Amino acid sequence: MRNKQFTAGIDECDERGRVKNAVINDWFEEAAKAYLDECFFEFPNVNQTPMWQQQSLQFDYLNACLANSCVELELSVTELAKRSCTLGCRFYQAGRLLAVGSCVMVFLVDGVVAAMPTISRDVLKSEMLGFLRIDRR
Repeated sequence: MRNKQFTAGIDECDERGRVKNAVINDWFEEAAKAYLDECFFEFPNVNQTPMWQQQSLQFDYLNACLANSCVELELSVTELAKRSCTLGCRFYQAGRLLAVGSCVMVFLVDGVVAAMPTISRDVLKSEMLGFLRIDRR
């Protein structure tokens, strides 16, 4: 599980001073890609470019996100497949749950869907198992 913090600028808010939902989506996608990139210690072929592409996104917004206050994102792998994974997230502001969401991220090599390297799958699997253990306390 990873935590990341964000603070919205004035240009990311609506006329009432609330952070736009699209900004929260962007934060999630940015954090998801960075998180998955961190889990990939080594890619076997240096001549190829691995990357992640978001295929689906689902959010439930529970409370308004206010500007100029830190927002904390909790992010973890919740499902793992050969060529993709599902990430779950929760957004908090001042200890209050703002939104929960999930997305499917597909692994690409040189723009083509590909199987993840075994070592990277093992890292993601350990991330997922750690998150599930925490959730069951």
